Amino acid sequence: MQTVDSASSGGRRKKQRIETPLTLMRQALVQATRQNSWADAWQAYQSAKKQDIKLTADVYNSLLFMCAGGEEWEALCARGQEAGETGPHNGDGVPSCETRLEVGQSLFSEMEALFGTPSEMCFTALARLAAMAGDGKRALALGEELVSQGVPPKLRNFTPALHAFAAHRQASEALGLFTRLQALSLSLTEDDYRLIIRAACGSPLWASMQDVFLAMGEELTVLQPGTLEVVEAYFEALSSQAEGPGPFTLSRQTVRADGQDDSGGEPIQAVKLSSAERDTFIKGIANLARRSQREPNKFEQFDAWLEERGSPEIIIDAANVGFYGQNAGAGMFCFPQMKTMVEHLGTVFPGKKPLVVLSAGRAQRIQKLDPALRTFFAKLEEQGSFFVTPFGSNDDWYWMYAAVRAGEVGVLVSNDEMRDHTFQLLAPRYFEKWKQRHQVRYQIYNTLVTLQLPAPYTACIQHLPDGAWVFPLSVTRWLRAQPACVGPPTGTLPPGQAEFGADPALQPQL
Repeated sequence: MQTVDSASSGGRRKKQRIETPLTLMRQALVQATRQNSWADAWQAYQSAKKQDIKLTADVYNSLLFMCAGGEEWEALCARGQEAGETGPHNGDGVPSCETRLEVGQSLFSEMEALFGTPSEMCFTALARLAAMAGDGKRALALGEELVSQGVPPKLRNFTPALHAFAAHRQASEALGLFTRLQALSLSLTEDDYRLIIRAACGSPLWASMQDVFLAMGEELTVLQPGTLEVVEAYFEALSSQAEGPGPFTLSRQTVRADGQDDSGGEPIQAVKLSSAERDTFIKGIANLARRSQREPNKFEQFDAWLEERGSPEIIIDAANVGFYGQNAGAGMFCFPQMKTMVEHLGTVFPGKKPLVVLSAGRAQRIQKLDPALRTFFAKLEEQGSFFVTPFGSNDDWYWMYAAVRAGEVGVLVSNDEMRDHTFQLLAPRYFEKWKQRHQVRYQIYNTLVTLQLPAPYTACIQHLPDGAWVFPLSVTRWLRAQPACVGPPTGTLPPGQAEFGADPALQPQL
């Protein structure tokens, strides 16, 4: 963009922008992207070519992105590859998905000739175009080409191929890609698993699909309604096959607090983290905690403090308890509630060591409390049951670390839903299952405390001892696929799947 000086009314000179053809081209592309209009983007490109404007690499990136459907590429894939399609979603004027692929390949080749190997996003755009045209193998080959170039693999490089395989019921290709993604250590989303199940619907590859369901059980918890519908369709098709595991009876069940439903089958089980999974989870929390500290060694001191005093088993999120039912916005913090909670937990979990975790800013106020409360907190400190997090630290990391470090016997007393950005950094496959098994929620009214203990089962896909597969729509609402021939599971139980029933160590004395 060029500028010229012009005189202003005050005698000062003001720079006036002169729009170059390339600048105008960029502006047209930005506007087309906002409106998701391939027609406008294509028109801007053709106009630039007629004017012999030298386009930059970022302009080609944008063109390929728009050609591949922009943010609506998945919707275009879902619409299918119908001949003569005109794209009613965006009025793009490109007659078919095949023509889109031809145009995209032409843009890709131009870019390659001008600037060398295109970017990862350009390969991904071309893979999306191949998927829209129904060519899953081409889409997969483009993802693999990136891997061969040494580009760190991303799930988005392979998702287009999954879309194409699902659209054309290419079960063996989809299941082969599932195995490949596992080898690349890429974690699939629920949407990706749904595509694999859709691709396998009606296929005889039952053994491979059991591996998919087991992987889903490790990665996911409660499923979306659309996923359950695809699962139902899969088992209905499987039951109609002459050769296979035999028919399954499908039913939506309400699971009671003890894990039983009305099917008469095996109850839902508790799924624990394995020792290796817990170690990985703990290390992840510690690494994130250190990064969030002004002084990383402060967290190391906390770890040493826990080691010296022995791991507590009942960890209390003091801020959550202190603000319960108070006007948190006005800074109303109730120290007596913390005392009430600790004393109540002592009666419910006798013999278990508590740990109250409180930030330094709030702990400063203890000295202004009445003598009875000061004595209470002093006693907790003497017993190694009270830890004040340093100034500038996020106390969330401290109570979370202590609770996970306590192992299977540890529980966290908090109503925190743990949905903010801090906890989103944790591995979902570990965090969500751990939270189900170890978080104790509560209510406090004056000196009356009510605890909501964890359910004795885990909401995730499970293969039960009688051969049934169960899929959670919510903690209490499940889909059960019960085989006609009752027997032990043919697959391997997920790591950490335990015998039914809550850990005895977590059972309160009522």
